[in-house]
Amino acid sequence: DHCGMCWELCPGANDNASGIAVVLGVARALATSGHIFDRTLIFMGIGGEESGLVGSKQYAANPVWPLDQTIGYLNLDCVGVGPNFHASGGLSYPELFRPIKEANDQFFGKELRASIMSHAGRPRTDAAVINRTGVPSLSFSSYGGSGGYHTPADSLSTIWPETLRSLAAILTVAVGELAGGNL
Repeated sequence: DHCGMCWELCPGANDNASGIAVVLGVARALATSGHIFDRTLIFMGIGGEESGLVGSKQYAANPVWPLDQTIGYLNLDCVGVGPNFHASGGLSYPELFRPIKEANDQFFGKELRASIMSHAGRPRTDAAVINRTGVPSLSFSSYGGSGGYHTPADSLSTIWPETLRSLAAILTVAVGELAGGNL
C-alpha cells in the first residue's frame, strides 16, 4: 500500500504492515489450534492496492480457490492505529459479520462499527474488487488514534500493539467459527 502515489519514502507500518501482521497472527493461531476445519482457509497478502488494485484484480481473475465456493473475504487495511474497529460491509453481509461481532462482544468489548460495503461502484479497496466477483467481503480498519496516512509518519511508533492483538484474537475466534472449527 505505502508504495503507491506517495513521492516520499513511506514506511507503511499501518498501511499496511499492520494488516499483514494480523493475518499472520490469525493464520498461526488457527494452524496451531489442533482443530480440524470443515472449510478451506486461505490467508494471503495482496499487493499493489495503491498502484491500481493490481493484486486483487489478479486474484479475482485467477483465484486459487473457486470464487463460487468462497463464503467470504476479510480485508485488513490500516488496522494498527487507534483502539476501535470499523467493518465496511458488515451491514451488507450480516451473516459474515455476525461471528465477528459476537466474538468481540463476548470476549473483547471493543468499539466495532459496521457500514454497508463502500466503493462498490468504483472499487478503491481490495475488498470491493473481490466483492464485485460475488464474494461477500468485509474490510476492516481501526480508528481513534493518530498516525501518518500516506506520509513518512506512517511508522512503527504510531502502531498500537494491543489493537493488533485484539483484532487478531477477535478474527481467530470468528474465522474458526466460520470455518466450522468451533474454537
